[in-house]
Amino acid sequence: MRKAILTAALLLAVAATAGTAAGNAPAMTSRFGSMISNVQLPGRYFDLNQNVGEYAPGASLPLQSCACDIYFSVIEGELTLTLGSETKVYGPGKSGYVPAGLLNQHANKGTTKARVFYTMIQLARGSDTWTFTPGPGASTPAAMPSFSGWATALGLNSTESKVTIVQDISDWDSGFKAPLHVMNHPHVFTVLEGENTVRYQDGAVDVFKSGQQFVMTVGRPGTMENAGTANNRLLMTMVLTSSAPPFSPVAAPAAAVGAPRTGDAGLAAESDADLPGWAYAGVVVGTLGICAATYGLVRRRANN
Repeated sequence: MRKAILTAALLLAVAATAGTAAGNAPAMTSRFGSMISNVQLPGRYFDLNQNVGEYAPGASLPLQSCACDIYFSVIEGELTLTLGSETKVYGPGKSGYVPAGLLNQHANKGTTKARVFYTMIQLARGSDTWTFTPGPGASTPAAMPSFSGWATALGLNSTESKVTIVQDISDWDSGFKAPLHVMNHPHVFTVLEGENTVRYQDGAVDVFKSGQQFVMTVGRPGTMENAGTANNRLLMTMVLTSSAPPFSPVAAPAAAVGAPRTGDAGLAAESDADLPGWAYAGVVVGTLGICAATYGLVRRRANN
């Protein structure tokens, strides 16, 4: 599985080089990426949940336990996590997990805001209800953290018992478009800012705005783009369930053949459009731009 991810990263490096030659074209930039390996699924059929929590200095969650495992990565600031009798501080870029049923408390004991990316996986229940049980004597603190809004993908499945969780936050410039591709693994998106448009090859179009959650159907060819006038920020959790790459490009339908042209004017008009390499480079940039999250998190893992 890691080999497939590294392959996507190498292809992205080629795409980035081609994009530089194109000037200041709209781009997609990964702001945060994390990968958590060897995650044990609770069963073949599961539900996936993602969220970003923001903790002001001194804010904390009450002492509690969850019916499912919680996986997290610190985006900025510090998270102080108490598990049973043990307390540990996690800084930016650090990941960990909270086992199901274990009493825990999440707090920001630092002097700056903390942002934490949460992912939870539970046995499929057919609802977005996530069970938290208050600990003995637990009370709700005055300064509770704020959340981006829980995004849930229901009824997912995998034949693998262990998977890899990819968490990513990316910024899409207005006008950026990833060409035709398919998603290969279960995932869920949250639109934090702006809007994102999914256009499927079969003609269906979905537009998602700030605060909305969505999935791009696995195996269904389509494009994703920021067709709005403002930049778009997306939050994504993907569960890698096989060695397949996160995304695969799909060949665009062949253009219809028009009537033949005659005369020098026709030849001159088409000469620039047929220069070899540029059309291909554009497709590579757009398609592999969506893999920026994978490239960023693999590069950081390689440097650690």
